[in-house]
Formats: sequence, C-alpha cells, structure tokens
Amino acid sequence: MNRALISAAAAGAALAAAVAAPFWFWRGGVLELEVLQFIQQYLDGRTVLAKVFDPSKNDFGTYQARELSYFIDYLDARVFGALMRQGWIPFIPMSALVSSVASAVIVLRSLRRYAVGLGPATLLALLYLTNYVHVVTMGMFYRATKPLVAPLLMAAVFYLAARLREIHVDGGERPAWKRAIPGLTVFALFLLMGLLDRQGYFYALAGAGMLVTWTLFNRRAWIMAAAAVSAAVVLTAYNWWIGPAIVQAVNGYTPGFDYQQIPPDRLQDFTPFRKATAMVIENSTLLLGSTSAIVSGAMMAAALVLGLKRTPDMKWRVTVLVVAAGVLASQIVMFGLMIARHAMVYDWVDHRYWYYPLPFQALLFACLCLLIARAMQGWSATGRAVAAGVIVLLIAGNISHWTDYRSRTMNSRWFSRVYPQTLILRESLEKNDADPRLILQYYKFYEFCQKLRQ
Repeated sequence: MNRALISAAAAGAALAAAVAAPFWFWRGGVLELEVLQFIQQYLDGRTVLAKVFDPSKNDFGTYQARELSYFIDYLDARVFGALMRQGWIPFIPMSALVSSVASAVIVLRSLRRYAVGLGPATLLALLYLTNYVHVVTMGMFYRATKPLVAPLLMAAVFYLAARLREIHVDGGERPAWKRAIPGLTVFALFLLMGLLDRQGYFYALAGAGMLVTWTLFNRRAWIMAAAAVSAAVVLTAYNWWIGPAIVQAVNGYTPGFDYQQIPPDRLQDFTPFRKATAMVIENSTLLLGSTSAIVSGAMMAAALVLGLKRTPDMKWRVTVLVVAAGVLASQIVMFGLMIARHAMVYDWVDHRYWYYPLPFQALLFACLCLLIARAMQGWSATGRAVAAGVIVLLIAGNISHWTDYRSRTMNSRWFSRVYPQTLILRESLEKNDADPRLILQYYKFYEFCQKLRQ
C-alpha cells in the first residue's frame, strides 16, 4: 500500500471516529424533552403536508417560518421509527450524522483549491468536529435546524471566497451563462439557510448586506449580491405571506407573529449585547482548543495578519477587513437579539454550549480555514509541520475538556433532567420494563416506543 493510500485511510478513520464520537460520548445519544412530543406527532396518521405546515404543534404556537426544518425533523422521526421496529434504540437523529459528514466533506473539498494537503485539511476538519459545542449538539436528538445550517453556512463562505477572489484576480471575464452560476448557487445556499432556521434567515440578510458592501469595492460582484438580496426578499415574503398562506390552506389557521417581536424594553440597557459579546468570545475559545480568550484572540489575530500578508493588494485587504468587522458586529447583534428573546440562551450554562452557537462556530471556522490556507501557501515543510502541530494541540485541548464541559452542563437546569432520563429510558427499553424513575413525559414515550416495536 503506497503512502497516499495510507494517508487517505488514516484521514478517513480519524474523521469517522470524530463523527461517531458524540454517539459514544453520550452513551448512545440524548433525547431532548421536546423531541418526545415531536417524534410522536411526526409519526401520527396525518398527511406529510399537515405535519410539516403546523407551527402550532411543531413550535408550540410560535411561528418562525422554518417549515423546511420540520420536514427534516419528519424524516428523522421516520428513520427513528424504522430503526426502533428493527430492534435498535436510535437516540441520535439522521440529520446530525448528515451534518457532521457534510461538514467534513465541505472542508476537505474546499481546501483542495488552496493546495492544502489532505493531512492539514483533515486536522482542520477535526478541530471543528471535536469542539464541545459540536459534540453535544450532534449527540442530542432535537431539531435539524442549526445542525444543518452550519454546513450550509460553511459552504456559502468557502464558495463566496473562491468566487470573489476569482472576480478580483481575473475580472470575472466568463461567458454569460457561467457568470449566472455563482448567482444561482448563492441564491440556493442563502434560501436553504433561511428556510431552515431563524438564524439562517439572519445569516442570509447579513450575507446580502456583506455582498452589497463588497460591490462598493468591486462592482463585478453584483450578480452574487443581487442573488443574495433576491434570496432575502423571497425569505421575507415567505415569512410574512407565503408560509402563513400555506399553513392556512393546509391546516385551517393563520399563525401569529407575536414570537417574532422583541419587547423594546429588553434592549434598552444593552445587557443582551454585553452577554452576546461574552458568548461570542466564549464559543470562540471552545472552538480553538478550549484555551482562553487571550490565547484564542491572539491565534485569530495571527491568522488574520498572516492570511492578509499573502495578499499584496491593499484594496483586497481593506475589503476583507471591512467585511470581517461587519461579520463580527453582526454576530453580537444576532446573539443579542436571541438573548433578548430567550434569556436562557445565555443564562443557562448548558444552552451557552449547545445548539445555539453552532452556526456561529461554523462561520468562524470557515473564515479561519480560509486565512490559514492562504497563510500556508509558500510555507516550507517545517512551517507546515509546525502549523499542523499547533492544530493537533488544539484538537487535544478540545477533547481533554469534554468531560469538564459535560459536568458543567449536567449541573445546569436542562441537561440535568434530560440526560439522566434518557439513560433510564434506554435501560427501560433494553429490559422491556419501565423504570419507576421515569418522569411522565419519558414514561409516555417509553410506551410509544413499545407500540412501535409491536
């Protein structure tokens, strides 16, 4: 077996282990409390359309215009039911595995164009897959929204970077039909993100603003900017008119928009935005070896400096810096609005480390990958080896902190309930005997699973 095959096999084994790690670490996965109801209603006798376009049941009366995610949740429930009938106890959803695999594939394929070897690219993918937010989110059977927004967001960042650089270097002189492809791709990526989740909708709006800003520096990017704005317009129309009309036609009621309104008094003292800043800093360190704010900040600053240093064009540097500042500000605004709506996003420790920060981490990770890939171009073998060594240390830091962060989340208000109950439920299903320690919701789900097995 030659060296290339050995390297490919080792990379594949490492990535497979990282994808499987949440299943192992959480002892077969965790059933979030709300999903107990979701799975049952997605497997009832209604039509698929009736199940998907029913925010009253799927979001407890709130309307968030994310019916695409409900459809993925429906597929997750179908897979759950099929595996349960075969004697399995599948407490990790199909969509989580798809998200992990898609993230790894996107990183490896995207970094190939920057001549980053399989080894460094694999290490970078492992850095993302081993951070605690990813491990806990993919180990939890909940919603498909943010887990699937994350790889789409990474794909959008990598694709935009490649196309914008191409336009800057060669002027975008291509046949008309080829110039339309980037626009269609951007439109599709932004539309899918927005239909999956409110965070995805925010990223589509922010991305449209970024591309419009970019056209101020390079007008040849107007096709992608127009596509992004078009996606934002379609998403807004879906939110206010198209989605509610379908819900009315299918299920006979019009959803309300109260949930989408944030009381102004919650934003007056800027407390949500101070907490949002802390959340951005904290989840940056969780991604980068669970080190410290100072160390992770220094590493990000170094990546930015080294990445931009490889580009002598001052106009390109200024454009990147302006957009980077806008992206950072947008994340603080996004988390601030989320915290203003749901204080537990920050106030509950388990929620700070689970689910909600994952799309942000995907965005930060993709940007860092681009900077690192750009910086490594032209480095000697020794320099690349040192960089790989640093990434290995960061991965080790991530893994070594898993149990510590699990202890923190287990002492918080939510995981302290759902994780022990999940373990008791699994044991009850294995023994075909309901444990008296099961609380009502998990006991009823035990009975539901037993019916599926019959």
